[in-house]
Amino acid sequence: MTDQSLNAFNHPFWRFSLAFYEEERVQEICLRLQDEAGLDVNRLLFACWLGTLGRRTLPEHPLWRNLEVWQQEIIQPLRQLRRAQPKEREGQRRLRRMMQETELKAEQCEQWWLFQAREAVSQARLLATPQVTWDNLLDVALAVPRLKLPRAELLELLRELVALNHPDAEPAELERLSDSHRFFGWSGASG
Repeated sequence: MTDQSLNAFNHPFWRFSLAFYEEERVQEICLRLQDEAGLDVNRLLFACWLGTLGRRTLPEHPLWRNLEVWQQEIIQPLRQLRRAQPKEREGQRRLRRMMQETELKAEQCEQWWLFQAREAVSQARLLATPQVTWDNLLDVALAVPRLKLPRAELLELLRELVALNHPDAEPAELERLSDSHRFFGWSGASG
C-alpha cells in the first residue's frame, strides 16, 4: 500500500484497531479504563499497536498534550451529549446514532494523527514483545494525573490487554511484566 492510498479511514493503525477492538473483552477493558480511569481508548489501542511493531512510545512528546486537548474539547463533550440522550423514542435513537457516528469520525481523526506521527512519538525496539506493549500502556496510564481505579485493578486490566494483544506469549513472559520502577511515586488510587 502506497502512502498516497493511506487516509484517515484507511491505514494500518485503524485496521488494527477495528480488528482488535472487535474482541468483546478488549472492548470491555478499554471502555472500563476510559470510563473509570479516564484513559483514552485511542491511546490504549495505539500503545498496543506500537507494541506489535516493537515500537516504544516517547511519553514526553508534545503530541500527547494536543491529543489531550482534542479529547477534552471535542470527543468527551460529544460522548457526554450522546450518552445524555434518552434511548426510548425512535427520534432520540436516530439522534444518538448520528452523534455516535460524529464521535467515531472525531476518533478516526485522532487515530489518523497518531498514525501519521507514529515515528515521531515512538522509537524502534528489536522485538515486538509483551514488555514493549506493557511499557507503552503504562505510559498511557501515567499521563492521567489522578486515576480513579485502584492501582492493582488498573494494572490487572492493563496486563489482560497485553495478553490479548500478544496471544502467543508464554504465560511466564506475561507474569514477568514489571511495573514497580514505573509507578514509584504514582498518585493514582491506592490498591
